[in-house]
Amino acid sequence: MASRLNNTIQYIITGSSSFIIPFIIFICATIYFVWPSTFSLYDFPLDDAWINRVYSRSFAFGHGFQYNSGTQEAGSTSPLWAIITAPAHWLEPFGARAVVVGVKIIGVILGLTSLVVIQKISGVLTGSQKIGVIAASFFAIEPRFLFSVFSGMETTLLVTLWLSASYAFIVQRWLFSFILFSMTPVTRPEALVILPLCILGLLIIFVGRRGSISTQPIIWIVPWLPMLLWSGFCKYTNGHWLPNTFYLKARPFHLDWHEISVAWQAVSQHGFASLLIFFIGMGAYLAWIFVRRDFISKSSLLFLIIAPVIYLIGVVSTRRVILDGYYWTRWVDPASLLLTIPFCIGYSIILMVSIDFQKLIVTTLPRTFKNYQILFVFFTWCGLAGLIYSSPLFAKSFFDRRTHLASDSRATHLINVQTGLWIKENTPLSATIGVNDAGAIRYFGKRRTIDLLGLNSADIAFGKIRFDAIFYEIEWLAIFPLWFEGNMTNFIERHFEKRKVFHIPLEEYTICNCPSQTTKVIYKKKKSTNSSLINDLTVVQEFSE
Repeated sequence: MASRLNNTIQYIITGSSSFIIPFIIFICATIYFVWPSTFSLYDFPLDDAWINRVYSRSFAFGHGFQYNSGTQEAGSTSPLWAIITAPAHWLEPFGARAVVVGVKIIGVILGLTSLVVIQKISGVLTGSQKIGVIAASFFAIEPRFLFSVFSGMETTLLVTLWLSASYAFIVQRWLFSFILFSMTPVTRPEALVILPLCILGLLIIFVGRRGSISTQPIIWIVPWLPMLLWSGFCKYTNGHWLPNTFYLKARPFHLDWHEISVAWQAVSQHGFASLLIFFIGMGAYLAWIFVRRDFISKSSLLFLIIAPVIYLIGVVSTRRVILDGYYWTRWVDPASLLLTIPFCIGYSIILMVSIDFQKLIVTTLPRTFKNYQILFVFFTWCGLAGLIYSSPLFAKSFFDRRTHLASDSRATHLINVQTGLWIKENTPLSATIGVNDAGAIRYFGKRRTIDLLGLNSADIAFGKIRFDAIFYEIEWLAIFPLWFEGNMTNFIERHFEKRKVFHIPLEEYTICNCPSQTTKVIYKKKKSTNSSLINDLTVVQEFSE
């Protein structure tokens, strides 16, 4: 029976079309992932995804990065994602749902591309196509990966670029590698930390080969170009070298054991990284790297373990990360997914040992390792036992992410999308809306919208206009009233009347543990005299300070 099972497995993964197995698994997993709820397919699990849609729609119709018509804003932290998904907005005549599906199809295409690259990296690293098939198949069912594909956020794009650039580096296509790496900081600004690693890696290679590092000067320039262009746009738009968000959300660098603990908890919260076998797979990968000690193995170690760890440290040391929902953990998702890939490769090596030991060991490792066949087989059976033992825990994590995709998307729809639709139907085209959640309300409301937090308003973010003066312009508010307190609450009640309330029970608001975000209220400014408003505006200015 065991021999027959072994022959069956070999037949499946050694056929000429075996490379399509991960893609079939991935497509089946994606269909199942969005199946339980229309919200999973037609909505996004975070309002920030709708902010991306605002900028992407503007770019799609030739208006650059406009948040409100006529004004460029450096409010996007992922301009490349906005550009790549812009074609989805050409589907707007078919409705917003068509746009959302278009964006998610782009996510699926990027996911498929990642699987192709994982197979190639695994094949080059191990000399075995079979290991590539198994590794990509593991990654195809990673729940964090599937969630990212449908999130409407830039995570999948960053992972795909990172992997593709790493593979190009491994096969020594330097210029192509650097072009791809250059795009990562304009996908997520934290990825800027990996560019010095590219330069360092190439310097080590040239010095080691005693070659001239100036033979291709363009290589040293390319990695910085996209970020320099984006920084130039930011400087032109908001007077600073980075987007508004950086200055409003980032904090001074601080790293201690608490941040390190949060980093690990964030990485290991979902998917394979939450299982004990994660350490087994990573151990196997590192052992393989140690045995080979060649350029390929060192490059994969640099970009698939060292770089993601540096990225992770950069995130947790410069921003607040709370482990209570996707709003926070999305920042560490790229690092978690990239660290999962070495696990997938390592665990595939373990499983492959029992299937095709002789070929794998003889062709890829020194002859002396043939003497360790019994030890390899022992660890293989331990790996199989660990995989079986971890299956229920993995299934729990899978269903958790699947459920959250539906529930988070539903919460965003009920609180944000519905608010935007109401504003579109019940306010004049000339209306100005003040908001503190600036994505879906602007996208669906299609009114001039002022982001009171300043994330999408350089004038507010950098104090170019007094905050109290904004309330001369604002005719409507669409806000979480619990974000305000004391005198500011009294100011709103005196000068604005409540027109519509959108509410969701706290237990159904699964995006984060945020009781203050379960109720959104639309207010309209009362017909009060200007003098009474002027007397109260000092309260608003004090609140902003």
